[in-house]
Amino acid sequence: NTQALIAKKAIKLTKEEHLDLSDKVFCVREVHLPSKAFKLYNTMLGKNVVEIDDDKIMAEFSTVLRQKLRQMADGVLYNHRNGIKHRIHSEKLKELDAILEKTSGQVIVWANYTEDIDFISNKYKTLTYCGSTKNKRQSHDDFVGGKNRIIVCHPMSAGHGITWINCNIQIYYNLPDSLELYLQTQDRIHRIGQVNKCVYYIIKAVGTVDDIVWRNLKMNKDFQDELTAFVV
Repeated sequence: NTQALIAKKAIKLTKEEHLDLSDKVFCVREVHLPSKAFKLYNTMLGKNVVEIDDDKIMAEFSTVLRQKLRQMADGVLYNHRNGIKHRIHSEKLKELDAILEKTSGQVIVWANYTEDIDFISNKYKTLTYCGSTKNKRQSHDDFVGGKNRIIVCHPMSAGHGITWINCNIQIYYNLPDSLELYLQTQDRIHRIGQVNKCVYYIIKAVGTVDDIVWRNLKMNKDFQDELTAFVV
């Protein structure tokens, strides 16, 4: 079978077996959309179109629909046709507030959309590390140097090759679809030299596409672990 074939050709080396690293702790923080926002969400899901303040937002294709649903789970619906951004709820922002208030030390916030990164960055006066960041090296150095408590990052920009062991807390404002990116973003703080346990907060909007993304990530991780279980 597939597992036996892999076992014959592969050698598995895990960080856990060969490095002395700190523990990982995961905290899923569930939020619930207000009834009005949830109704808009279900309308978009069922009809591929919603109207907000006489502005019609359409999702002509399945890929666009999924993107719009993810935006709505986060709280903002963006009309790319005219550039109008509609805030339909603030539940994830409230949860982000609560997490930041209860934690101390530096924090990395991961977000998939420019609208979210810009809003969070402006609200908290944070550093950013994303496609629109003018000087990523400066953002990196300022964060390592402790000049700002919070850095907001896009997984595609900051998910690889960066060491931020000055920080041990990450918040997923929204999750990446890719398991590889999800695991890589975790490891920006889970590296040699980290002396504190790594804490990961996942903010998830219940009853939305967030549930599907979270379920798929867990299923893919379980499948990956099962596939390589017999490799030594």
